[in-house]
Amino acid sequence: MLRPRRGLRFDATIMMDQNKACCWSGNNDIFNETAVCVSRSFFGGTAFPERETSGHYYLWAVNCGPLLGFDTEQYQLNLPNSRQWRPGEKAFPFIPPANILAYLQIERRGAPPGGGWRVEISGNANWTYVGAPSVRQRVYFEDELAAWRGGSYEIPAAYDFAT
Repeated sequence: MLRPRRGLRFDATIMMDQNKACCWSGNNDIFNETAVCVSRSFFGGTAFPERETSGHYYLWAVNCGPLLGFDTEQYQLNLPNSRQWRPGEKAFPFIPPANILAYLQIERRGAPPGGGWRVEISGNANWTYVGAPSVRQRVYFEDELAAWRGGSYEIPAAYDFAT
């Protein structure tokens, strides 16, 4: 996806070698096209795939616990004067289908003029469970969705990165 969208190609990135993550120098965020990027929160998950996207998209709940990857969030925290992506990001070379626990459809509304992103969660949105989440995971998923269901949200740029 990186080459056709931005005209760039990166060999030997996290997709091939987890010790070689490519990060932007301005915000110290991973090139999200070089890995499968995962947010640790429902709020952060609504930012993918790009802030500017509009239309129907799916928000996936995945189990990353047993996977090896790149902890973008910790990388950012370890750098002096770094900008940290507030929702926290982890990056993986691959997420096996068996690690997908659930999904739901959301409506992306593009980016507001000052940055950030817009998202709408339907009032009748429900998780579709495809894996075997634990009772604790299901409760977490349902509680997160209940907090966001039926709303239209504009996440301002100030909440995108902590500076």
